[in-house]
Amino acid sequence: MDDVRDLLTRMRNTGVQLSDNDAVAELILGFNQESPKNVSSVHESERGDTGVISFTSGHMVSMLDSFPEVLQMDCTHKTNRYNYQLLTIVAMDQFGHGQPIQYSLIESNSDWHMAKCTDHFKRANEHWHFVRMVIVDKDLREWWYNLRQGHAASEQENILPKDRDDDGSGGGTSTKDSEFGGCGGYACATGQPSSEDEDVAPTQPTEIRADHQPLDNTSSGKSSNALEIRLTDDIRRVGRPKSNRAKLKEKAKVALKEYNKGMKLRGLLRDKDICDVVATILEIKPGVNELGSYLAIMLYKTKTPAKVFRWRVDPDFIPERIRYRLPESVVSDALEKLHSGLAKDEEIEIDSEGEQVPAEDTFVVAIEKVGEFKRVQLEGMQWLWNMQAVCRNAVLCSTWLSRNVKPNVEDPARPQATLLHLLETWPSTAINGFGFDLFYSDLYCLRGDAWLNNNAMRAASAFLREFKNNTLEFVLLPVNLQGVHWGGLVVERPGKKVEVYDSMNGKKNRKQLKRLATEVIKGALVEEEYSIQDVAEPTQKDSNNCGAFVCSFFWSFVSGNEPEDLSDVDITKLRWEILAAILKAKRH
Repeated sequence: MDDVRDLLTRMRNTGVQLSDNDAVAELILGFNQESPKNVSSVHESERGDTGVISFTSGHMVSMLDSFPEVLQMDCTHKTNRYNYQLLTIVAMDQFGHGQPIQYSLIESNSDWHMAKCTDHFKRANEHWHFVRMVIVDKDLREWWYNLRQGHAASEQENILPKDRDDDGSGGGTSTKDSEFGGCGGYACATGQPSSEDEDVAPTQPTEIRADHQPLDNTSSGKSSNALEIRLTDDIRRVGRPKSNRAKLKEKAKVALKEYNKGMKLRGLLRDKDICDVVATILEIKPGVNELGSYLAIMLYKTKTPAKVFRWRVDPDFIPERIRYRLPESVVSDALEKLHSGLAKDEEIEIDSEGEQVPAEDTFVVAIEKVGEFKRVQLEGMQWLWNMQAVCRNAVLCSTWLSRNVKPNVEDPARPQATLLHLLETWPSTAINGFGFDLFYSDLYCLRGDAWLNNNAMRAASAFLREFKNNTLEFVLLPVNLQGVHWGGLVVERPGKKVEVYDSMNGKKNRKQLKRLATEVIKGALVEEEYSIQDVAEPTQKDSNNCGAFVCSFFWSFVSGNEPEDLSDVDITKLRWEILAAILKAKRH
């Protein structure tokens, strides 16, 4: 590097103001005129840009002859203005100090440049007939030791063609064998253009003779034998992209806010056993915001070396205090094995003589390379995983209210108030007045494209039954078909008919609905004559909104409006109205 700095200093001291291209050309010509032993090479691409510029002085050649040891190469970061890097090849002297033997200025982002640097090395050191270059990403002493022991360090070798002959002056000689090896994660250049530079083919170096005249910036033209340099400033950014500090700052702010929401629970439950954590949460009943934030960062083992479960009955077992959760899949597999094994018949054993079955807290599981746990501890972990999923659904429902519902309703304040109410409420809070067990967690599926569960459909039917103090005599029957699709039956007493609706118009589903309608007529309506009527519209065009289409079908009876083709906005409004009506009925 000192040699390069000296050359730059001498160039500045001349006081001549040349362009960058002409200044580099002047530098190369001056370097060759200083000594007949100096060697320089310029390689150009097909575009005419200068790809590689290499320098080797006579002193560098003598240093290499004196210390022909293993050479080291280092490449600096590329410059800001031009797309080049400085490659330095170094030999070690008798004192262990690095002595540069070649400088090469190479254009970044092209694979063939390393081959051109090696070509220049062979031109400058004509008595070196065999050159091997190994790029290592491990400790150099280890690599050198293996090499001295006769172990090859490279995992792949690419032999360059042997017909490369350089007849340029300044020490250029014919090229014998050249071998490149690669190890670790680095690729070895083979003289072929990369996929990014398929139009850039390597060419023979420009011959630089000592009789070239220096450039004169005062002349109107250039001589015919003047060296022409054209540096490329086509810098293609590589490596890690520039950080978006504003985005990172906002992300950190959101993460800190989420962390602070669970501070109260973290302080209360610190160093508690998993069973104590579950009991405390059930006692204080925190809201979704606080509970979800706590569970999101609660410790759990990310890796378990093995999944070998051995259950046993051990009434005297004293468990350790467990402050973490096992992965959800491990907990599920362990409990499933228990239910299919020792706990298969907990209430009574057929082959027993009336002995009592051991209590559930006597079951102990040994998980290989993890530890031993009581059944209640694993069930506590499973409950926490389930609650974390419930809190996640609540957050998704709140996000849907904010992003999809508020822009499409006349009064955005209503969904905003519902959003805050959902986030501040314990997920297992009961909603009374519907005739069955209904909880807030059952309503989170009313968001977006989520599939409506049984309780949500029953709650929607119960709400529509009393919609606007309706006095019509009808019965709404949502039908779950094989647990994957919703259909609907409506018993209309004034019209003496049972209407059957399947949003997908499937033959199999419609056949099952008609069979169910026939059973209703022959059972509860046997004293009167009822007919069965098919309803084909509206038709569902997706795979998640069958429950919403059935609710729309039910709504048409109590509101008097016939359902039409439902758009995405219509489905969103319908889901929102059902959610708001159920919560409103609960409050009153």
